[in-house]
Amino acid sequence: MNILIVSPFDLVVRRFWGPTVRLHALAKEFKRNGHNVLLAGPPPYKEPMPSAFEGVELYYLPIHTFRYGYEDKDVIREAKEMAILGKFTAYPRILTIRTLSLVRLIKTHKINVILANGPFPDVAYPCYVASKITNARFFFDWDDLTGMHGFSTMSKDPIMYQVVSTANELFLARSAKATIVASKYLEEFALSIGVQRERLFYAPSVADIDRYRPDVDSEMIKARHKLWGKKVLLYVGNLHDNNGVKVENVLYTLKLLLEKDRSYFLMVVGGGNLLEDKGKPGKLIEITKELRLEESVIFTGTVPYKEVPMYMASADICLALFPINVVTFTKSPLKVYEYMASGKVVVARDVGDLPFCIKDMETGILVYSDDPVEYAEKILKCFGNKSLLKQIGQNARKIIEERFTWRQSADTIEKAFYQDMVY
Repeated sequence: MNILIVSPFDLVVRRFWGPTVRLHALAKEFKRNGHNVLLAGPPPYKEPMPSAFEGVELYYLPIHTFRYGYEDKDVIREAKEMAILGKFTAYPRILTIRTLSLVRLIKTHKINVILANGPFPDVAYPCYVASKITNARFFFDWDDLTGMHGFSTMSKDPIMYQVVSTANELFLARSAKATIVASKYLEEFALSIGVQRERLFYAPSVADIDRYRPDVDSEMIKARHKLWGKKVLLYVGNLHDNNGVKVENVLYTLKLLLEKDRSYFLMVVGGGNLLEDKGKPGKLIEITKELRLEESVIFTGTVPYKEVPMYMASADICLALFPINVVTFTKSPLKVYEYMASGKVVVARDVGDLPFCIKDMETGILVYSDDPVEYAEKILKCFGNKSLLKQIGQNARKIIEERFTWRQSADTIEKAFYQDMVY
């Protein structure tokens, strides 16, 4: 089978994140299963454009419209200017050029399956139209809600944008040969809008168990940050104010822990405007100063994709303290699966897909509120029983190996591909 996977987000290989991690991981698994695979997406802005990454061939769509993945403020400013220009003065041209480019690509590589991620029209609709022109089969990979019931609402986007985003999601989910959903919430939502059960497949965003594992060497990270003898907490994620996550709660939790034991230490891995906003210190930096936590917190900023496992390996407990909202309900918690694959104890909010992978006090620790007091109590309890801490970490790795690997998600999606051939 010749498979084309299409990302709506720029292929910035130095720091794949969420959706691009998902698509690249699935591409590798499809290749292992003997398929020819091509991963396509918008070109990175002022970044290297390798022809392949970790064995997966890459193709860059014409015209840069800017999605995500940059932190240099000058790059962001210039890229946003290009995005505005593309969206409001040249949108028909973008759609036409990308559609024709995809048609040529499909014909050249004899593509018979298109897996398009997300409902963003500058990528999704060229994929859909190209599938109609070439008879390649179109599949919709749905890993987030973006319309009135998702990110657009959380980001307070203009109402017209929310309406259009919602219409895109409904149309693509209903029109695809099959719809792949990354969370149980999305599965129920898809059913509620009329997607047929037999054309709906659940394939969560999970963990690369070869990259994230308990035996990764973390000495370099500990030496760099002087973490020896500390009780290290870790939060990994994008630090943007529109992601639906109250990252500041990890700081309030640390403050409570330090009142009990001065050996606690927090590493926050990731970048975004919560660290620096328009040239000024972001919200997390301001709260850190306000709480006088400077000596007990490290904000690493964005780290290379290949180094993330080392940061996870250096931690004792990893945090996923998500609030309940329209964003977190729909999430397949990629980082949580990676924490668990690393053999770490995860303290996580009981929201979205998390209860499907975490059984409280067995494969992780669940909390049931947004209250840092509860978080601190659970963390203190864990460190009070080192044998329990070790056992939970071992159980976490085991359940990931058994139920939540990219191989299993890829196999589920392949069933969708083959089942469609019967109709």
